[in-house]
Amino acid sequence: MQKEMVADITIIDPEKVTDNATYEKGTLPSTGIPYVVVNGMIVVKDSKVLKGVNPGQPIRYEQEKSKFEPITVDGWHNTYYASPVDFGGGVPGSQPTRMDAPDVQPDTHGH
Repeated sequence: MQKEMVADITIIDPEKVTDNATYEKGTLPSTGIPYVVVNGMIVVKDSKVLKGVNPGQPIRYEQEKSKFEPITVDGWHNTYYASPVDFGGGVPGSQPTRMDAPDVQPDTHGH
């Protein structure tokens, strides 16, 4: 930290920090955070949020156009799916056979 520089400081008790917010009550404050200092001003004191103290600055950004492009199942298959290749391994008897080959699998386990 340096004098005249922007800084936010949060002092916590790691043994007591608890997120109390729920889906029903999403604004419940956390506990175990006794002090928060924003831009040199105390905004949480003795674990209580001080009313009317708003030294922070909002963070704003220009909303970007979505990069999402819908794709069909066929389009996904054409773009990302590669046909499985038999490298000679796998479960005996599960590999495809040639049409002119006998319908018998070799005994690879000495039985």
